[in-house]
Amino acid sequence: MRPVGVTVLAVLHFVGAIVMAFVAILLFLGTSMAASSPSGATILLGLGVFGIVLVLLFAVLGALLGWGLWNLKNWARLVVLIISALGVVATLMNLVFTGIELAFVAGYLIRLAYYALVIWYLLRPHVKLAFGAARPGPHEPQTAV
Repeated sequence: MRPVGVTVLAVLHFVGAIVMAFVAILLFLGTSMAASSPSGATILLGLGVFGIVLVLLFAVLGALLGWGLWNLKNWARLVVLIISALGVVATLMNLVFTGIELAFVAGYLIRLAYYALVIWYLLRPHVKLAFGAARPGPHEPQTAV
């Protein structure tokens, strides 16, 4: 049985993938318009194509991770853990190097809390057990909640 939090994370990844695909479409439309203008079209076209490919890669990664979490694939749990740990590091670096501006700090703290919560949750014994990453100990329940 899939834990509720894993379902929420999977849905968040699916939604993120859809948003990224939509962004890729918008980038494509913007690049198409830039390519039709006579000045600077080559540079903008190159940047636009690079951006579209990059955003599409993130969309595919999000969809793949959503599918993996939905189907309780342990590799997806591990990849989300790694991405969340990198997110903690990047957010802390942004917090240090951006300076203290209340609008930015609030956003960074929310992002930091999200990443920390994901890491904490995916390392919970019943979640690891649902992914088949751990055997239940003598004092742990046999079923995933």
